[in-house]
Amino acid sequence: MRQVQTQIAELTQLLLASTLEPELRIGVLPAEGGIVLQIASGTTDTVYFNRSSIRSITLQILCKDTQRSAVDRVAACCNLLQSTTDFDAYDDYQMLCYEIDTEPQFVSFESPGGMAVYTAVVRARYYVRK
Repeated sequence: MRQVQTQIAELTQLLLASTLEPELRIGVLPAEGGIVLQIASGTTDTVYFNRSSIRSITLQILCKDTQRSAVDRVAACCNLLQSTTDFDAYDDYQMLCYEIDTEPQFVSFESPGGMAVYTAVVRARYYVRK
């Protein structure tokens, strides 16, 4: 059985790939460049008496491209996720929102004048029914 965190990462990837970044995948950034989504961490924010909870999963977007294109692509993903307000309800959880923890920022250059890597950190907040 897939865990909620994996489901949220897959739904986020599907949202970004279907509307903005068709090449976006979950996984490791390819050497030749591209854009990926990775699960970075997770937390439980609130636990209620009935054992339901509000939790967060931290997702990292990484893009390797020309400097301008990389920052633009990461920023567009952040803007789309942050503006998303309509979420489907599932039996075991309900997405609440995406929050941008870290705006697009420079990570490194592959080589002087080469491709640049940019990243952003997005928090997906969700309610778990228990």
